[in-house]
Amino acid sequence: MKLKKYVLGGIAILSLGVSFQFNQTNAQASSWHSSSIPAHLRGYWRAKQNQSTGVHIYRHTIHYLGSGTLRHVQWKYAGNHYYKFRDAYDTSEDFSYTLHYYDHHRMTMNSFWHYYIR
Repeated sequence: MKLKKYVLGGIAILSLGVSFQFNQTNAQASSWHSSSIPAHLRGYWRAKQNQSTGVHIYRHTIHYLGSGTLRHVQWKYAGNHYYKFRDAYDTSEDFSYTLHYYDHHRMTMNSFWHYYIR
């Protein structure tokens, strides 16, 4: 009688564990967003080494002074205050800009001047 209880209990626990394993979903928390760039990143950032150049970050556009403009920006949060940006029409994963936001006064970006301040 005790053996039958243990066998039935074991089967119930195993079937419950298997059902939990199949019910898990894989969510992609870091997907590309077409919405506006986060407000704390927007504004004019000056290059620390050359005060006459910088980058303007608008709601949907990133404009490098003297270099060009990235329009229709998509962005995603990469974790640890890192953000990635790309052109919405160029969907290749190879070409994206990386921005590391330290605080509201400092950030780095993979561009010519690299280190920016506000």
